[in-house]
Amino acid sequence: MKISIRTKIVALGALISVLTSGAALLLTNFLYRNNGINNVLKSVDNWLSNLDDDYRSDVYGEEYRGQVEATYNYIRGIYDLDPDDPTFTDFKSKKSHFKEKYNWCYPIEGISMHYQTDEERTFRAAYSELIYGLKDAQIATSATNVTVFFIDNDRNRIVYLGDESSYTANIGIEYDLPGSYVENVTARPFLDGQYYNFNFTGADLRGIAVGSTADPDAKIAYIMIQYHFQQVFDNANQLIKNEAITLSITSVVMVAMFFILAHFLVTKNVTKLNKTSKEFTNSLIKNETLDVKDPKIKSNDEISDLSNSFTQMEREIINYVSIVKEETQNRERMNAELAVASKIQLESLPNPNYSDKNVKLNSFIKTAKEVGGDFYDYFYINENQLVITICDVSGKGIPAALFMMKGKELIKSNIKSEIDLQSAIFKANNNLIKNNDENLFITAFIAVIDFEKNTITYVNAGHEKPYILSKGKVIKLEGTSNFVLGGDDNFKFVSESKAFNKGDRIFLFTDGLNEAINEKEEEFSYSRVEEVLKNSINESNEEIISNMNKAQNDFVKTQEVFDDVTMLIVSNGNDRLTLNFDNKDYSSIEKIVDTFNDNFSFIGDQEKSEVGIIIDEVVNNIISYSGVDELVYSVDFEINKNELVITFKDNGVEFNPLNNNKKYLENYHDKIELGGFGVSLVKNLSSKQKYEYIERHNVLKVYKKI
Repeated sequence: MKISIRTKIVALGALISVLTSGAALLLTNFLYRNNGINNVLKSVDNWLSNLDDDYRSDVYGEEYRGQVEATYNYIRGIYDLDPDDPTFTDFKSKKSHFKEKYNWCYPIEGISMHYQTDEERTFRAAYSELIYGLKDAQIATSATNVTVFFIDNDRNRIVYLGDESSYTANIGIEYDLPGSYVENVTARPFLDGQYYNFNFTGADLRGIAVGSTADPDAKIAYIMIQYHFQQVFDNANQLIKNEAITLSITSVVMVAMFFILAHFLVTKNVTKLNKTSKEFTNSLIKNETLDVKDPKIKSNDEISDLSNSFTQMEREIINYVSIVKEETQNRERMNAELAVASKIQLESLPNPNYSDKNVKLNSFIKTAKEVGGDFYDYFYINENQLVITICDVSGKGIPAALFMMKGKELIKSNIKSEIDLQSAIFKANNNLIKNNDENLFITAFIAVIDFEKNTITYVNAGHEKPYILSKGKVIKLEGTSNFVLGGDDNFKFVSESKAFNKGDRIFLFTDGLNEAINEKEEEFSYSRVEEVLKNSINESNEEIISNMNKAQNDFVKTQEVFDDVTMLIVSNGNDRLTLNFDNKDYSSIEKIVDTFNDNFSFIGDQEKSEVGIIIDEVVNNIISYSGVDELVYSVDFEINKNELVITFKDNGVEFNPLNNNKKYLENYHDKIELGGFGVSLVKNLSSKQKYEYIERHNVLKVYKKI
């Protein structure tokens, strides 16, 4: 979901306001509570300090300590009952006894109505003064209660004294009479020192120790002030409520201010910038005429700087688009011209697949750029001599292509006009050197195949050495590597001749094949070329080229090819073909027919159709009636002038199919006898047939005029 900048800024303002207000509330509440507590404790400590000074002063000290001591001694005396006395079965009976005996101690007013002993009057006077003092302390400190604790060290207990209100549950003790006590409370660890802070049954207490008149340092009692902070907390809670209301209103105002400021300082200008950028982008996408769209932001801040940068970027984009369009038009025009040049170049090359009774020739060319520097050519100079050339021009692109065209025509014209190959290459080289300002050169392999003498005469002008495929072997055509064409004026080229028998093939290629590099920077190399040729020795010309191309592609994989690749394979004696089989698969018939048609494409369609019928009938009979489990047979085709000789040879049982005298009838009728019609067809479609049984093999020769 898309969120606007205005919303984000307002949300940020609200978050900051909430966090700030919350932090302010927490801090204020903490400080208020802490100050309130400190103020209460300070007032308590001040009163206790003043009281301590009074107890220790010469003016009041003796009197106050006497009051405390007298009260303590009297209460202890009248309360020091025997805990084992059977009269008091429980503490409740003790309290009842005390109340009945000393009921006069309760009301301060009206004591004179009772008869009092001197000891009782002394206690009453001391007790009254002590009670009034405690009242003063309570008023002065705003304390909840002020109490005197007497420590009964002998019984390990605390006895406390105070006015009637001090004996309620406010202090957390359930007993409500003077002299009530709590037994088994170890008070000493909590009441050690001048001032004391401890929790006694849930009450917060602070107090001072009071000594005796005889020994001021001997602690006989503790005056304890009980204080609570509830009022402080209540005031703090009310304050935080008031502040929460105030801060909520402030937060709303802050968010509104954020909204207004965000609109005028940020979002208004950002919206302008966004609008103009979208308009410009849409124009760019739709390929419309581009104009600079200035949002005209004058805020003199980062957004203004961004706006200026944006308009400058628009100008640069408009300029760049103009340049790109011009370059694209130039590139398209150049590509069109290169496409035409590539088409012209390829059309200048002869047919990549050619065959006649003398030769079967197949080629492949792949340029690294639109136009390349590789080329091949072949042409007859007389009835029995065919010239084949494969060349590689230095450099790439248009210059190499033009130099290639020049070299191709010079080689062809000079070979046709000169007596021998050596002289023709010498003259072509000198002509190439003229007006060669680019200093280009050509590596070339140029050969003349003589089908009558079964030889190949060649000149290798710095080119890759080709391979001869002969009798199941792959032989590298070694010899002199002359200097390149167009490199040295008046260079004396050496020509050589080798036997090139019927059935032999020559494989020529440019260095784009063997020097192709893979991602490990390894070359495809001569060794891999030889390996593919050996593995394809029994394959057709087309299959050899296909296998070689696949092997190179698998080798380089995704690596970019930087050089042209050209391959040319030429067979001497397209008039001979032998196919061997070692199974009883009837599908081999179709393969034999297809292979024959490919290799002898120069034969007429009618003749090829009739040869196909002959192959079908004879091979069908061999497979069906051989009489052996492991059948081995071959079909050999050979053209001798105007006659095709087909030789069928198999290892089946001896059988001469020509002994069947039944004749092929073109019209069917009910008196036709079954059997022998295939042989009759073969006889009818051929000019002569001959059967022999040689070395335990059936040999059937069928002669067909072409």
